[in-house]
Amino acid sequence: MRYIISFMFVAVSLFAHPHIFLEVFPSVKVKNSVLEEIKIKWIFDEMTSSMIMMDFDTNHNGTFEKDEVKLVEKEAFRHLIEMSYYTHLTIDGIDIKTPKAKQFDAKVYNHKVEYYFTLHFDTKIEKNLKLSFHDTDFYVAFVFKDDYILDKNSNFDYKVLEEDNDFYYGYALFMKKR
Repeated sequence: MRYIISFMFVAVSLFAHPHIFLEVFPSVKVKNSVLEEIKIKWIFDEMTSSMIMMDFDTNHNGTFEKDEVKLVEKEAFRHLIEMSYYTHLTIDGIDIKTPKAKQFDAKVYNHKVEYYFTLHFDTKIEKNLKLSFHDTDFYVAFVFKDDYILDKNSNFDYKVLEEDNDFYYGYALFMKKR
């Protein structure tokens, strides 16, 4: 029996693939070499967006009212702190704990759901910052391109790379002080 269960686990793992696709638009605010905040905008794929709308657009008007945004935050966002909001930060080679998101908002634009949230920091950057977006369970896939970076700081060079870590894919933004 345990061989059958082991085989089933391996077989299911072999077919793991993303179910949610997110476009990520970060804005990194650095002042006097101190990371102050990262504002993040997620745009969900059409299928996920329609499911979120069915669950949380309770008056079915194609947008989110204030009470619906609060429900989205409570039921479909808040728990993502357990996964660091799929946002992983390293400054000068040191992993930085992801804080609880603030200023959450949810909107609908062109039939796609968008999440907006802010992560606040107070961390000195001596040399570089790496901001990566990935899901180690491979349930969520990300699209992140160089032109998705909002509000670039002129004191840094920016580079976006795809991360292939054998069991998950993601993207990383590298910022290096000039």
